[in-house]
Amino acid sequence: MIHGLRNLLWLVPLLLVLGWPVYGGRLAALLAPPEVPESEEIRERYREDERQQFTMDSVRFVQEVDGQLRWLTESRQLRTGASEDELLLSGVDATFFRDGEEQVWVSAGEGRYDTTTGVLDLEVDVRLRDADGLLLETQALSYHEAEGRVSSRAGVVVTDDELRVRGQNLDYFMDDGSYDLTGDVEVLAP
Repeated sequence: MIHGLRNLLWLVPLLLVLGWPVYGGRLAALLAPPEVPESEEIRERYREDERQQFTMDSVRFVQEVDGQLRWLTESRQLRTGASEDELLLSGVDATFFRDGEEQVWVSAGEGRYDTTTGVLDLEVDVRLRDADGLLLETQALSYHEAEGRVSSRAGVVVTDDELRVRGQNLDYFMDDGSYDLTGDVEVLAP
């Protein structure tokens, strides 16, 4: 004869098997991993998070064309910008070369280099000095690599041994060392 609860234990697996259609779906949903949202906005956000960003300290950036050194930039810090083609620089010192010789020296507080367009934008107390002793001071300056031209539209003071001139716009051509200064040009006392 069957006596006590111990002999009724065989009913537990039987009830689990027979009751599966009632509670199985809910139990499977409870134990399943969470669903990944598939909206376009969320997929785009995940892609943005996957973009690699980096920061480097004490960086030297060298540009050579056909084995000839064109320019050398040293920066206290380099980091990636909003896109993978944008490099942001802090504490910039750049040297530009012509025929293997140092031609122009530039220093600036901050810079931005776009690798696709080849444009180096410098800002914050920018100073440019060439081999002939010309000193150019401005708050913003751009180096257009393809054209070999430096330009500024932020007001410029040009100082030479005998002359000091102020203007709004400047284009300095690296190949021959000539420059065009335009926009309210004013000669200042040396």
